[in-house]
Amino acid sequence: MIQIIFRTCDKVGSLNGLPRPFNLTKPEVIRGCFRSLLRALPKNKPIQIHLVADDLSSETIGFFDDELEHHSLKENTLVYHDKYGAENSLRKCFELAMQADDEDIVYLVEDDYLHIPNSLQPMIKFAETYACFVHPTDYPDRYTRTEDRFRRWLIFPGEGVHFREIANSTFTFLGKAKLFKEHSSVMFMSCKNSDDGFLSSMVFGKTPLFSPIPGLATHMHENVMSPFTDWQAIWNEVNI
Repeated sequence: MIQIIFRTCDKVGSLNGLPRPFNLTKPEVIRGCFRSLLRALPKNKPIQIHLVADDLSSETIGFFDDELEHHSLKENTLVYHDKYGAENSLRKCFELAMQADDEDIVYLVEDDYLHIPNSLQPMIKFAETYACFVHPTDYPDRYTRTEDRFRRWLIFPGEGVHFREIANSTFTFLGKAKLFKEHSSVMFMSCKNSDDGFLSSMVFGKTPLFSPIPGLATHMHENVMSPFTDWQAIWNEVNI
């Protein structure tokens, strides 16, 4: 079973202050990224979607209802709608991850990642093969930061892409549920102040983390989008 845990809030623009690409608003980003996620799902595996919705507007709730109905995924979706706040919505996501069967693939995904069509299958297969975590984005600063340029990283071939070992992630990554459970205490501790740096330093030094080259998704902030891909074209495809 593939467990998709999608965390979304349409009232928070950008925690790091970076502008959105293509002059998009946060609700527009959510809609396009969710559509792209549905197009990225594998066709031959059972899917369960968990929508962790933090104080959404009625318009955004209506969008999710319509989109899931269109893709015949409404019966496969559980919705958790509350006024969570960032820390509690993240805690809810980890609680759901810990409830999955050990061999399930859990994809914890934030609402501002734009995915390439059919992109989850190579990430899932890689995570199953190497018992690791996978972050879907190839950040451009991995080619410019001294600590990345001059460090030797493991690289493995995957389905249509290569996977490079990396040291850190946001709260968007996938792996087998049993790996989430092995690191449960740290994951819940990282919810305080939504500290993905703490998560990365404590988890990914013990269980390896990889990202695809080129990226199979991009974080929708200017100046951090994955290189080598025409993301404007991907965006246009899901928003025709």
